[in-house]
Amino acid sequence: MKAMTAALVCSVLACQSSPTQPVEKIGSDSASRLEEPPSLGLLKEKVKLKDDSGAEVAAFKPKDDGAKLVGPDGEELARYTLAGSAIKIKDRADSVIAWVKGEPNKVKLLAPDGETERFSLKPHKDGGYKLKNIEGRLLYELKPRPYGFKVVDVEDQVVAKVKYASGKVSVRDGAEATLYSTKTRVAVAAFAMLAFSELSLAERGGLFLKLQQGVP
Repeated sequence: MKAMTAALVCSVLACQSSPTQPVEKIGSDSASRLEEPPSLGLLKEKVKLKDDSGAEVAAFKPKDDGAKLVGPDGEELARYTLAGSAIKIKDRADSVIAWVKGEPNKVKLLAPDGETERFSLKPHKDGGYKLKNIEGRLLYELKPRPYGFKVVDVEDQVVAKVKYASGKVSVRDGAEATLYSTKTRVAVAAFAMLAFSELSLAERGGLFLKLQQGVP
């Protein structure tokens, strides 16, 4: 009986003293903690884009059926509408300018007809991405770094850096000037799409929203 009592006490003490899982600190400077995007919708809150001076240059605003991109004065620059698993992109004149569709291990930027592929985005095993045109020519590559991502062109020249620090994600040019930054919680890889200057901001926004939503 004493043996049984001792065993029970030990069992209770073991349960009480079992270690709890560590809780990640919200203020952590680890870029990797932002790599899990929300699984539903396009946006949960407004994403303000600010330049090097801290002035707001644009913003993504959530809508019931998608999102919209607005300028600093609130004027609509582009509209993003969910169409099944795809995102339809319209300009301010309400004309379709592109589609973004996800496939296993690939995101496609399509022409207004929704069928013709113009660009493809593919992930690396190391967490990076490659953006290629329809001819298969490499345009940009995202290379993971401790601070976020380095963005290089086909000649491996640095064209931008995407950094996360102190609760802010920023896209910076080669001279380290901030092109876009936000303090809204976003996936670093998704925000890095804004560094692809060969695409229009509306198209970059479509890729950002698709990765932020989750792929496919």
